[in-house]
Amino acid sequence: MGLSLCVGYMAEAKAEAPEEFGEIRTVFEQLSAAMVKSGYRPHNEPEEQLEQNTFSCQMWGYSGLHHLRRFAACHYFGHELYVPNRELADGPDALVTEYYRLSDPSRDQPLPFEHLMQHSDCDGFFLPQDFQAVVVTRNPQISGDIIGSSVQLLKECRQLALLLELPLDLDMDAPELWAAADDPGKGSCKWQKYGIESFSCLRLIRACEVSVRAGAALVFC
Repeated sequence: MGLSLCVGYMAEAKAEAPEEFGEIRTVFEQLSAAMVKSGYRPHNEPEEQLEQNTFSCQMWGYSGLHHLRRFAACHYFGHELYVPNRELADGPDALVTEYYRLSDPSRDQPLPFEHLMQHSDCDGFFLPQDFQAVVVTRNPQISGDIIGSSVQLLKECRQLALLLELPLDLDMDAPELWAAADDPGKGSCKWQKYGIESFSCLRLIRACEVSVRAGAALVFC
């Protein structure tokens, strides 16, 4: 069990789970309405399943996202990087907690890495529109309550990839990437040492690339 990434969620439901399609379509209509209410374009989720416009993968459990958020917070505060490790410390990370204390989704100038940091860590949506601040819906029908931008998340993760010295042409299922995530702190490259962060970053990049290209939501599920 853990966090999954999916692009083409509604198209997949239409093709493979028609009994759920009406409910899912209603959720996307609510997403579109929330965007319009916030002053953005409506979102029209594709309903046809095209192989090149779909994507799915598992993240590194739920913790992989938290490793990447910790790395982003360290960079934002200019803090010395922690020693890479497989397990997160018990309790909330001090720098991530400080980031959230300073951040406010309603502010005109969001903090860097807003879309990575502010989104739910287990469910919710990133839409392929370019908006600076995450959209807070306060709509119980929308999982996660916050809508992110897959355009902005892609920019944030590419910036983190540069900081990780992570090759963007690396296959997200490359054995060396799995090995780095499974045994962090080893290897000669920075991305190998921060293996879980790199694993998570590259998978988010690939999901966002498909989302932007297909005009379809990236779904955390």
